[in-house]
Amino acid sequence: MHVQLKVRTRATNGLIMLAAAQGTKGGHYMALFLQKGLLQFQFSCGLQTMLLSELETPVNTGHEITIRAELDFSRNYTHCNASLLVNDTLAMSGDQPTWLKLLPPRMHTPETILNTWLHLGGAPQAPIGLIIELPPSQSGTGFTGCLHSLKINEDSREIFGDALDGFGITECGSLACLSSPCRNGAACIKIETNEVDDNGDKVEKWKCKCPSGYMGPTCEISVCEDNPCQYGGTCVQFPGSGYLCLCPLGKHGHYCEHTYLPPLSIFLDANANFSDLEVALPSFSGSVNGLSSFVAYTVPIPLEYSMELSFKILPQTMSQIALLAFLGQPGYHDEKSDHLAISFIQGYIMLTWNLGAGPRRIFTQKPIDFRLDAPRVPYEIKVGRIGRQAWLSVDGKFNITGRSPGSVSRMDVLPILYLGGHEIANFNTLPHDLPLHSGFQGCIYDVHLKAGQVTVPLQETRGVRGRGVGQCGTRECHRHACQHDGACLQHGATFTCICQEGWYGPLCAQPTNPCDSFNNKCSEESTCVPLVNGYECDCPVGQTGKNCEEEIHSLSDVSLTGRRSYLAVRWPYLYDNSDKMGAKRSQIISYRNFTKKLMPPKPIASSNQHFVMKLLNEVEKQRNFSPVPLMGSKSFEEHHRVQFFFIEFQLRPLSERGLLLYFGSLNKNMDKKIGFVSLSLQGGVVEFRISGPSNHVTVVRSVRMLAIGEWHKIKMAQRGRWLTLWVEGSASSALAPSAEVLVEPDALLYVGGLKDLSKLPHNAISGFPVPFRGCVRGLVVSGTRIVLNETNIIESRNIRDCDGTACGGDSCEAGGHCWLDEKLQPHCICPEYAKGDRCEYSETCKLIPCKNNGRCLRSGRCSCPNGWGGFYCEIALSKPTTPSFRGNSYLILPPPRIPMKDKRKGPSMFVRPREAIQISLNFSTIEPDGLLLWSEHDRQKFLGLGLENGHLKIASNLLGSDNDTVSTPSSGFITDGSWHMARIVVDRSHLELQLDGEVIFTEKLASQELMQQQQQPSSTTSPHRTRSRNSLLARRGKEPTITYEDLFYLGGFPNLESVSKRTQGRYDQPFKGCLQDIQFGAEPNALIKDFSTYQGENIGSCDLHGDEPIVV
Repeated sequence: MHVQLKVRTRATNGLIMLAAAQGTKGGHYMALFLQKGLLQFQFSCGLQTMLLSELETPVNTGHEITIRAELDFSRNYTHCNASLLVNDTLAMSGDQPTWLKLLPPRMHTPETILNTWLHLGGAPQAPIGLIIELPPSQSGTGFTGCLHSLKINEDSREIFGDALDGFGITECGSLACLSSPCRNGAACIKIETNEVDDNGDKVEKWKCKCPSGYMGPTCEISVCEDNPCQYGGTCVQFPGSGYLCLCPLGKHGHYCEHTYLPPLSIFLDANANFSDLEVALPSFSGSVNGLSSFVAYTVPIPLEYSMELSFKILPQTMSQIALLAFLGQPGYHDEKSDHLAISFIQGYIMLTWNLGAGPRRIFTQKPIDFRLDAPRVPYEIKVGRIGRQAWLSVDGKFNITGRSPGSVSRMDVLPILYLGGHEIANFNTLPHDLPLHSGFQGCIYDVHLKAGQVTVPLQETRGVRGRGVGQCGTRECHRHACQHDGACLQHGATFTCICQEGWYGPLCAQPTNPCDSFNNKCSEESTCVPLVNGYECDCPVGQTGKNCEEEIHSLSDVSLTGRRSYLAVRWPYLYDNSDKMGAKRSQIISYRNFTKKLMPPKPIASSNQHFVMKLLNEVEKQRNFSPVPLMGSKSFEEHHRVQFFFIEFQLRPLSERGLLLYFGSLNKNMDKKIGFVSLSLQGGVVEFRISGPSNHVTVVRSVRMLAIGEWHKIKMAQRGRWLTLWVEGSASSALAPSAEVLVEPDALLYVGGLKDLSKLPHNAISGFPVPFRGCVRGLVVSGTRIVLNETNIIESRNIRDCDGTACGGDSCEAGGHCWLDEKLQPHCICPEYAKGDRCEYSETCKLIPCKNNGRCLRSGRCSCPNGWGGFYCEIALSKPTTPSFRGNSYLILPPPRIPMKDKRKGPSMFVRPREAIQISLNFSTIEPDGLLLWSEHDRQKFLGLGLENGHLKIASNLLGSDNDTVSTPSSGFITDGSWHMARIVVDRSHLELQLDGEVIFTEKLASQELMQQQQQPSSTTSPHRTRSRNSLLARRGKEPTITYEDLFYLGGFPNLESVSKRTQGRYDQPFKGCLQDIQFGAEPNALIKDFSTYQGENIGSCDLHGDEPIVV
C-alpha cells in the first residue's frame, strides 16, 4: 500500500489517514495522525504493532506539506516494511513479520486479502478490529485541515469525487475557520489581508460573528458573567437568545427593570403610573438550567403535629413531573429527613411525607381531566396530616389516606412553604426522587394553611421571596416586544426574543451584535454589557470613561457609579504568620468552654474545695440531667469561637438605597454556621444585618437619616452577641441570639455592591438589592486603615475618583492636609505627631511628650489619664456612661458617700456600716479571662471578681473553706458579648454571688463557721484545742475586713502592674470589654453614672464602640 497526499493544518491532534486491509486469517494497517502538532506513524502487519514518532518538528504551521506512507511486503510475504516520507525526505521507517507468514505458502496470494479501505480525516463509523490499537485520543478524533492531491499506488484519485462515503466535508478555504474556533453557534468570517509571514505566505485572519448573548474573540463569554439583570435578578444562559433574566418576586421585564406592565394602551401612555408587580395569582414557568421558579411563604403557625393545606392549580401541560409544594429541613435531606412534598406527575397528584423513619407516598388513581380544547377550570388540591396519618384529595373526588412508618408523630421542618419549585438548583439537596422533578408550569393560587383551629390565607401574607414568578393571565409578550419579526418567548415575569437572521440585541432592534469584539468600542480588559438600545462598558480598576478609555492616575476618594459598581478588598492581617490562633484582624477568640448552661434551682452551700463537683451533682439529681464531665475531660472540651470586628468609614450618598458593605457567604446553600454581615442604605436609613445559625438575622437600624450629597461618618461593630451601629454620634445596639463565629475572616470585604447581586442572600438586605451610588473614603477595619487605591483593591467595576483630583480623604492619614503642586501632584502637611509622605507614621512620645499628664510607655505610645485620648492624650473625651477597658486600662473607685441628716450635727456624709456590703456591675466582653473587680484591706483581706475560661470566678479569704478561689461553671458561657449583671453580697454570716438575678454561689464566712463550731463543741475535744479555737475566733473577729471605705480597682492596676502578681495568681489578665451600672450599696443614688472624675488610664467609651485594643 502506497498513499501520498498533501496536507495543510493548524490542528494539534487528529487522525489524518488510516489504510487497513482484512483477510481470512488476519489483517494489516498503517495509520498517520497528529499528536500535539507532531506526526505519529503507526503500522501493524498482523503480529505486532510499531509506533514511530521520530519527527520532532511540528507540522501544524498552516503550511502545505507532502506526505507519503508506504507499506511493502517481501516476495514471500513473510515480512513487511513501512516508511514515511515528508516532502520527499524519509522521516521514519520500520519492519516486522506479517500475519501471512503463519499461512501455508499456497495462500500467499493477493486473493487472501478480502478488502482494503483507506479512511481520510477520521476513523470509520463501523468498528474495525485493527483500529482499537490506535491511541484512544486518536481513534475518535477527526482531522481538521485541508487534504488534496491524493495518490494511491501511484494512481491519482479525487478525494471527494471518488469517495464511497463521507461526513462533514466542505471545500477547503481558510484554515482558521476550518478548525471551527468560534463557540456557542457563532459564525467564523475570514478577514482579507495583505500581510505575509516570515516565509512569505499570506497571513490568514478571522473573526467570530457572535450571536446575541455572547461576546469575546471566540464568543466564549456569556453576558451572564457580567450579570445585566437588575434588582438581584438571576441571569441564565438560554438557547436562541443567549440569556434570560429570572426576576425576583415583584419585578419583571427583559432585565427585570420594569414594574407592573399594564395593557398596551396604557403602556404607550407617557403619563401612565407604574408600581411594583403585585402578584395575586402566581404563574410559574418551570425550570431553566436547573433553576426553577418558586415563591416561598413564612408559615406563622406550628405544623409539628397537624396541618391542612389547600390550593388551586391551572397546569399549562400534562407532560411534566413537577414540584407543587414543599416543607422540609435546612441543608441536605437523606432518607431520614422530615419533609412533606406534593408532586404533579403527568397529571397524577402525589403526596410524600417522612417523619424520620422513611418516606410514605400516596397518589391519585387516575390523572386529572385536562383538555386543551375546553375552557380551563382550576383543580383544587387538599392535603392534611394528623400525626402519622395523612390524606390527599383532588376536587373532593379522590380521597386517599396513608400512614407513615415508625412510631414518631411529630414533623420537624422549617416554617417556610415553597410553592411551584425550590430555590436550590436542580433540587440537589431535596429528598429521594425530588431532584428528578422540575419546577411547575402553570398557576397556583388560593393557598390556605390550617393548623388546629387557625387558618391562614398565605396569598394575602405575600411571599417572603420568589424567582421567575409572573401574574397568571398576564403576558409579558405584546406586539411591540420584539422587533423585526422576532419571536417573543414568555417565561414567568420576563420574556426573551428569538431574532430573525441579521438582527441582534435584546429586542432584535440592532443590525449587529453590539457586544461583538469588532462592533463595540470598549477598551481592553473592560466588559461590554448589552442594553435594549446599544451597549455599556464596565470598567476595571484604574480605568473610567464611556468606553473605559481614560486612565485613573490616582484614587483618593472612591466614587461608585451605581451601574453594577463594586469593589473588594482583603480582610487585613493583625499578627505575624506564626500566630495561628488569631491571625486575622477579626480577632476570632477560641477557647474551651462548657456546652450546657447549668443553673441550680436554689443556692447550694458548700464549704470545701470541691464546690463545682457538688454543684453539678445536685443539679443532675434535681433536674435528672445525664452526668456532665468536669472541665478537663476529653469528652467535654469544645472550642468556642467568638467574633469581634469593628469597621468605620465615611460616605457621601447620591441615592437613598444601596448595598454599602458586605462580607460572608455568597452561596445560597449556606451552612447553618456560616453567615454574612451586611450594611445597606434603605430610604436614607442605615441598616446593619448579621446572620446567625439557621440563617437567623439580627437587624440594627440607625436613628438618623443620611442627607444626600453630604459626607457622613459611620461605625459598625460586633463583639460576640453585641452589635452596634453608630451614625453621626448616635448609636443603636442589639443582641444577636448567638455568639458563634458567623463569617470566616479570610473572606473578601465588598464595598458598594457585589459582582453578581443575584448571589446575595435574600435576607441580607431589605427589598430589592441595588448597588450603592456615591463616594466612600476613610475605611478602617478593626484598627487597620485600608486605603482604597489600586494597590489594595482586589477587584472592582465602574469606580472612579470622587472629585477627579489626587487629593481626597484617603490621601493623608492622621488628620494631615492634602495640597496639590503646580503639576497637580498631591502632598501632605502632617500634624506634629505624624510623619511620612502620607502622615502614616506616628511620632514616638519620647520625642513629643504626652500631654495632660499622660505617661510615655516603652512602646512609644502614651498611656492617657481618664478623660483624655488620642496618640498624645491631646483629645478631651466625652463623659462615658459605659467605660471601655482595652487591656491596659484601670479605674480606681472609692465608693461614694451617701448624704444624710444627723439629728445633732445636721447634714453630713454617711459612711455605711462595715458589717455588710453589696456591689453590682454590668459587664460585656468576649475575652475568656479578665479581672473585673479587686479590693483589699492592708494587703490582708481581699475580695475579687473576674473571668476564667468564660465563667465567673470569685476570690476572697473571707470564705470559710481552705480554698479562697471558686470558679462557677454553672454560670455557663457568659463571655459572649452580651450584658450580664454580677452582684456580690457580703454580710456578717455569708458571701453570695449572683449572676443575672440568680444566686450561683453562696458560702458561710470564716467567723460564722467558727462561731457554730464554738457553740457545738465535741465531747472528745481537748480543753487546749478549745482554747486555741476561741483565740482564733477572737483574732478573726478583730481582723480587718473589706468595707466601703476601701479602694476598688476595676479592670486592672496602675502603672501596668501585673494582674497575676498583684492577685497572687488568682487572676491572670486585665479586663477587656465594657462596664456599666456600677453600684455600691442598694440605694438608688449609689449608682455611678459619671466616671470622668475617677482616677484611671486608657478609658474609652463603649457608646462609640470603636475603641481598638492597644497592645502594650
